[in-house]
Amino acid sequence: MLLLYISVTLFEWFIIKWIAFNPTLVVYFRLALDVFPTILFVLSLILQQVKIVRLSLYLLSFYLISLALFIVSILVQGASMSSIPGHFGVIFRFAPLSIIISSLHYYHWNFDRLRIWAVRFLYIFLALGVLEVILQNNLRKVLLPSSELFENIFDRLPVALQPSDDYQISTTFVNPIEYCFLIIGLYIIFLSIDTSFRKKLLISFLCLLVTFNSGSIAGFLFLLILIYVVLIKKPFFKYLIYLSGIVAASVIIYRNWETISWYFEISYQYNRLGIILNTLPEFLSSGLINVLFGIGSDENHAYELITSYKTVPLMIYYDKNLAGLDDVYWIALLIYHGLIFIILLGYFFVLIINASNQMNRADSLIIKRLLLLMFCLGFINQIMEVKPFSLLFWTTIGILVNTVLNHKRWLNHNEGISETI
Repeated sequence: MLLLYISVTLFEWFIIKWIAFNPTLVVYFRLALDVFPTILFVLSLILQQVKIVRLSLYLLSFYLISLALFIVSILVQGASMSSIPGHFGVIFRFAPLSIIISSLHYYHWNFDRLRIWAVRFLYIFLALGVLEVILQNNLRKVLLPSSELFENIFDRLPVALQPSDDYQISTTFVNPIEYCFLIIGLYIIFLSIDTSFRKKLLISFLCLLVTFNSGSIAGFLFLLILIYVVLIKKPFFKYLIYLSGIVAASVIIYRNWETISWYFEISYQYNRLGIILNTLPEFLSSGLINVLFGIGSDENHAYELITSYKTVPLMIYYDKNLAGLDDVYWIALLIYHGLIFIILLGYFFVLIINASNQMNRADSLIIKRLLLLMFCLGFINQIMEVKPFSLLFWTTIGILVNTVLNHKRWLNHNEGISETI
């Protein structure tokens, strides 16, 4: 059932295309996908189908403490509590799934099974991506609902359907970033399988092709560096490519220095660089309560506070919302929910790394590379809220816990046999 749910979620908008005749059904279908993991988890607890042991207790504790901190950040600001379900939901909607998976039968939910299904999904989405590179809008019309659905129900067009001179592929997703991050996540798992170098080279090329055409420069660069680190083994070629990259980058910077300087100036005044260098320092000097607990997720209240700072990135003024802040994700989480939540999140990631160290090297690298991807791209996008990648991440965490628990049971079982003998 969970595998069916994962498949339906990844092809959510393709399914919606066929039920778009009923807008109410579309809304309830999307809501059902978002709340299904939580409802299933609660039912499993009631029916005692989920065993909460030490590691899965850590997951549950992290989930509940995060919710408590979200509530506290709203209470100390005296803001509206109505923002919590939506804000907390998009970040942690798949977290209950990891707790459920950690309690399922190990035969069905382990890293070998993860590899099998991840590679299958990777091949499917690569094929769709290459086809969209060739067919562009002709394929998009087949995979995604028409723009009328979004205008009637959501009052705005998603990125994939907005008119643009620069076509960005997205296959079954309404945002090219969703497609790009999913491809990179699946590719990270693909790298752990034992296959020929030629096949890895071919898949790497295709992944680079589709991520480049998705329009995410940061995603493309991360993937390029990952391929360089993992696939180039011989020191001579490694240093040759490294030095060639430095020379090429130096030439590009020298020839385009005015453009690059202009870009940083614009970024400083309008968006990400300004948020890091101006908005963050002003937040950190706004008072101990704000720093510890944040300013809360109530968008209206947060917007009033941010725009009251002395220096505000102009994007926030022009857009009249905090979307520009949200894209600098780790900074946004600190401002919204405070230092205590960031420390809790960091501690959770450390626990994940420690748990992965108990696995074999291939399994451990999957976890560590996914975390590295989250950390790097979290400075340019809301990576924990990107639906397909979030689904992949929490599913992998559940399999990690399941694997560690079964490994310990196996060790305890063997110790018992030894003592008996």
